[in-house]
Amino acid sequence: MARKLKTYETSLGFFDLAIAAPSMKAALDAWGADSNLFHQGAAKQSEDPDVVAATMAKPGVVLKRPVGSNGHFKEHAELPRNLAGGGGAKKAARKPPSRKPQKHAKKKIADEGEDRKAALAFEKEQARRERERAKEEAALSLGDVISFFPDTLLENILSIGVLGVLDPTERFVLVT
Repeated sequence: MARKLKTYETSLGFFDLAIAAPSMKAALDAWGADSNLFHQGAAKQSEDPDVVAATMAKPGVVLKRPVGSNGHFKEHAELPRNLAGGGGAKKAARKPPSRKPQKHAKKKIADEGEDRKAALAFEKEQARRERERAKEEAALSLGDVISFFPDTLLENILSIGVLGVLDPTERFVLVT
């Protein structure tokens, strides 16, 4: 049975990232993190209802927003506009974060069917990411080897049917 999804947040590079995932490990994998950001204090489970709603709408998809902003999380966010700060840095008046969770932050999805649907969508997105990574790795490794061959030699090799199909738009061979 698929596990219930939780929302996790971190800040990497120019973006704050959020994802709905069944575990911290799954979130770290989706973010491409090499170390445990949760243990380091750089990532956390989110209870913010806006963030939870956005990630549950697209489970398994890494959502972004410019770092330090309070905007909405999107799949393709723009870069932050105010990182350099002209001249002197001005500190914005901020409210200290409240220690008590808000009352509406504890909203739970009542329907188990929605939980199951969200978990399946996460697994589907995770499988898509893995296929994409595998294709990129295969293309890189084949591209390195085959880029040394002249095109005529590649066409002769491919006509025999040993390697696969030559993609006319690229300089590497797709293995079939």
